[in-house]
Amino acid sequence: MLITGLDTEPGLLLFFSGDLMITVRGTRIPALDVFRRRLKTADDDEVAIGVDFLLYELLDSIADDWTPILSEYSNKLDDLEYRVFDPSTSYEGLLEGLHDLKRLLREASKSIESLQSACLRLLKPGERLINESSLAFFTDLQQLANALVKRCSAYSAGATSTRDTYLSHVSMDLARSNAKLTEVMTTLTIIGAIMLPLTLIAGIFGMNTQLPAELDELGGFWTIMAGMSLFSITMLSWFRKKSWI
Repeated sequence: MLITGLDTEPGLLLFFSGDLMITVRGTRIPALDVFRRRLKTADDDEVAIGVDFLLYELLDSIADDWTPILSEYSNKLDDLEYRVFDPSTSYEGLLEGLHDLKRLLREASKSIESLQSACLRLLKPGERLINESSLAFFTDLQQLANALVKRCSAYSAGATSTRDTYLSHVSMDLARSNAKLTEVMTTLTIIGAIMLPLTLIAGIFGMNTQLPAELDELGGFWTIMAGMSLFSITMLSWFRKKSWI
């Protein structure tokens, strides 16, 4: 029997031949140290079950190893949620922290789901790979694996929800900033709308030409007025061509 992917990449391989179990791993797995200590303190009746009990102790050690790790992820998620919903302080690196937590939970989910799949394979009706004497052990292990999978999924959903909430807060802050900018621009536009006619009047009557009331100098004033009108009509035509008005 060969079971692969019971722990983090590159994984844990288990080979069985009679009463012999061989483990092959590509990285250090702390659960194996726990497995050795548990095996030394196991009861003689349990050891007498054989290789099935060794397999159970190994898989159970891996499952137990994930319990404090998921608790640590849960505490980290609670801290990030508090920071996201704390309006009194601006925290740095929130989005990076949430993405990092999502990555850790994704890696944990791969390993825990592999453990769950291994338990399902061992307990598969009609193709059961374990003895009746160890059935209770592996049934308990499967329940633990199912609980770990649910915890991991719940934490991952919580991290996703917290990230979405954070992005919503950022969007709301940006919208408020844009609203303030729009208010400022509106104020400046109103001021400009008031000042433009006054500037126009001051510009017309401040020209160095005589006013039309003085009939001996009509040409200079009306020439300037014609140029201003032509420029205004040209600009309005260009704005309409660009569909700006």
